[in-house]
Amino acid sequence: MVRLRSQILSFFGGLLAVGSHVSLGAEFFQLTSHQHGITGAPSATLTQGGYELSLLPSPAGSLLNETSSGGLGIDSSPIVRTENESPTRRSFFNLLGGGPSAGAGESATFSFNRPGILQSLHFDGVKDETFEHFRLNLPSGGVLTLMDYEVETRLQEQGFTLAAITLPGLTFLSDGNDDRLGLNIPFNAGDQFTLTYGEFPYPPGYAPRGGESPNGARWEGVVVSPEPASSVLALVASLLVACRHRRDSRRCKHQSNTP
Repeated sequence: MVRLRSQILSFFGGLLAVGSHVSLGAEFFQLTSHQHGITGAPSATLTQGGYELSLLPSPAGSLLNETSSGGLGIDSSPIVRTENESPTRRSFFNLLGGGPSAGAGESATFSFNRPGILQSLHFDGVKDETFEHFRLNLPSGGVLTLMDYEVETRLQEQGFTLAAITLPGLTFLSDGNDDRLGLNIPFNAGDQFTLTYGEFPYPPGYAPRGGESPNGARWEGVVVSPEPASSVLALVASLLVACRHRRDSRRCKHQSNTP
């Protein structure tokens, strides 16, 4: 039991040392370069560790596109045949360029087969100058709008403030890699999240530096982990079983050596 106590204390000490972003059993679903063979599929279920990730593109009739090393895109060319869905554009999340939903953003709804914590989301090509963003609709009904971390700087360069961006739950990506770390959003099995691409209209007088224009973005992946309490209990239980096994083994050995 002394060894068990030492192992448990060492485990909790490690958690305290590295901070609140530690995740036991975290799984990274990376969406890139045909990794899962889902390009052209109307839906998909991916497995990573103990988790299954279910993906459904929107609008209805769209297809998943995982051809790019930058991440996942949505191919809506089967339902909206415009220049916005040229072969190159199909590997991005874009705004629809035609049909009754013209101007709406392509999206993906996703869920998991077991409860856990949504730790982080990873993107590629979310431009700050052109106010590209992803809206994350939460199972609880809440909304987070994810924008590049330099959006406020671009506004200030032209005399605007962040108040010009009137989007719900405005949340900045964590760094220049277009990742949003430390989300820590709990979910239940089957709870649905939806990621939708968008482009916020420029306030009057604003012009993107260098003549940049919005051109879509990609979803590179998601990191999830088990709920911390269940992870800790599972580890402690496994340590107890291991300790009991060792203790019983020693007892049997001692009894076999007793005359």
